[in-house]
Amino acid sequence: MKNGKPVVLVVEDHGGLQAEYKYRLETIGCEVLQAYDVSQTYEIFESRKDIDIIVTEGCLVHELDTDVFL
Repeated sequence: MKNGKPVVLVVEDHGGLQAEYKYRLETIGCEVLQAYDVSQTYEIFESRKDIDIIVTEGCLVHELDTDVFL
């Protein structure tokens, strides 16, 4: 958490869905980081050690090396 806000990394390649996730999560008090592909996900995850949760679409899960996030 940063400043008392949960930090959420949203991984979604569809711009409209990404905007909707961001809007809804910010509405409930989250800080939202956005990645549009797997490489951006790794870059953000490596640079931000305060991420509380990652939200991703199902088809990207198989591309992520889950050991990196443990």
